[in-house]
Amino acid sequence: MGVRRCIDAHEAYEQAPGEERREALRQAYEAVPEHLRMHCGDMDSKDWPIRHILFGDENEADPE
Repeated sequence: MGVRRCIDAHEAYEQAPGEERREALRQAYEAVPEHLRMHCGDMDSKDWPIRHILFGDENEADPE
């Protein structure tokens, strides 16, 4: 499932950040349909930590 792949890629990036893992996270995240992306994180933060890694300051707004 795409969401699980994205979660795994995010965990891998968090364990050892680097450009190669960031690109793998980007590919996994973009493979998830937009309406399901909020499930790539926990109930509170949703996908905000992933968006912050991938897109930086342009997504500074709170996930609500």
